[in-house]
Amino acid sequence: MAAPVPPGPEVFDVVIFGASGFTGKQWTPPSAPLSVVAYVNLESDRKIVGNFGTFQSAVLGVANASELQALRRSRPRPAKPRIPGPAPPKGSLIEHDKALGLWVVKLPSADTVVVKRTLAKVTEHPEGLPGVDETSEFVDRRKEFWSSIKPAHFGVKIGTRSILGLARWLCTGLLIGILGGFSLGRSLLLKFPEFFSLGLCRKTGPTEEEVNNASFKLWFVGHGYSDLARASERGTKPDMEMVTRVSGPEIGYITTPIVLVQCALVLLSQRANLPKGGVYTPGVVFGPTDLQKRLEENGIPGPPPPKGSLIEHDKALGLWVMKLPSADTVVVKRTLAKVTEHPEGLPGADETPEFAEHRKEFWSSIKPAHFGMKISSRSILGLFWWLCTGLFIGILGGFSFGRSLLLKFPEFFSIGLFRKTGPTEEEVRSASFKMWFIGRGYSDLARASERGGKPDKEIVTRVSGPEIGYITTPIVLVQCALVLLSQRANLPKGGVYTPGAVFGPTDLQKRLEENGLSFELISARTLP
Repeated sequence: MAAPVPPGPEVFDVVIFGASGFTGKQWTPPSAPLSVVAYVNLESDRKIVGNFGTFQSAVLGVANASELQALRRSRPRPAKPRIPGPAPPKGSLIEHDKALGLWVVKLPSADTVVVKRTLAKVTEHPEGLPGVDETSEFVDRRKEFWSSIKPAHFGVKIGTRSILGLARWLCTGLLIGILGGFSLGRSLLLKFPEFFSLGLCRKTGPTEEEVNNASFKLWFVGHGYSDLARASERGTKPDMEMVTRVSGPEIGYITTPIVLVQCALVLLSQRANLPKGGVYTPGVVFGPTDLQKRLEENGIPGPPPPKGSLIEHDKALGLWVMKLPSADTVVVKRTLAKVTEHPEGLPGADETPEFAEHRKEFWSSIKPAHFGMKISSRSILGLFWWLCTGLFIGILGGFSFGRSLLLKFPEFFSIGLFRKTGPTEEEVRSASFKMWFIGRGYSDLARASERGGKPDKEIVTRVSGPEIGYITTPIVLVQCALVLLSQRANLPKGGVYTPGAVFGPTDLQKRLEENGLSFELISARTLP
């Protein structure tokens, strides 16, 4: 996947070196790493699509490869890190990693070069680069951090669950490598990116749905020696393996902005602790800062949850449930994205100091998570009505005559769920709703990065109230309007925002509770 600013080495070195450095820090003396390989896996239940800018960067990179090599040769050779033991074997171009369940191919990525430059800089400055006016506490932290980093041979591979998926990446790379070397070939590549990338990249970029359904995983598999002395023994092979993982939402349009924003915030808040101006890799600059912690706080730990079946029976709730392709899911994701951009929330137009503190405290308590919605019924027959209605709308709503039938006979095509006259007064009075929110996660954030680590904690909350359309919706709208009238100075300036981004830190929940809605904590338990 791509980003408006392609997620190249400038951004990825922050994540890659941070994670491989984390891997290195696990090699406590007398152990030492020999090699670390990063396995990149992009996942989606829709389609992985990259931005044209990323594809263009790859094409122009091939076109200017000789000039880049000449430039690198003209520069002073960087210090060579001391890595114990012989260089690891090159291995095959394509391999199947059984432990990860991935087919992988070597990626001639600039990330490898950037990480090597970071390690070279650390070789020249074993205690890291001193800050402009760093505090004594940060000096100690910087020295401790860089002393824990162990150099290793580094490489990047891209992986997919199927060999067919890997073939697309391989063919795209071959076509760029062959056609990118001459003018006509580059013209064809840039004119028809979707064709020459076998659908991996297109000029329009991914759709919003493709972005929302994508995620990434980066495994760092390190091999080395349990005892550094073994590295000098003739014929000795590595006898120790260390695996760490970085994972998160879509890599280009979501994760890359998260990384960029957090880097900018570190620059703004910790400038005195950072090196003087110069050309450095992100790893050299941000390594000893709290960037990794910031990324953990503003990302989503662990892999995305399994998609599950279309229809399921939830025994705990006693409900038959079905996935609901609802706009609510998109709105919640937009709220979380806005909070990622503004970790303390959006400041009010003229907010009071008390509300500013309350706002910051509120948003600091919000944790991002994968979000989805399901509609439910006590009986499978009731769920069948919703399923049939959705199928009719999905099939007939795609063409003019079908839409005409749907809107003319809503009661027939919804099997009685909707009618033009709406519900009777008695039906409204006797109706109510319940919404359960079932959250699963980790009792300890560190478990999220463990290989095979599954969520071990569950929290269930519930919102309930009177009939959802004719009673609850007006209650919500009226209370939102009253908040706007009475607390305008504490709300953000004009703009297009989701309700959560605007009303989150206000007293809206309290107002809704006072007007007939109920918010309850049902249970909190440890999962087996």
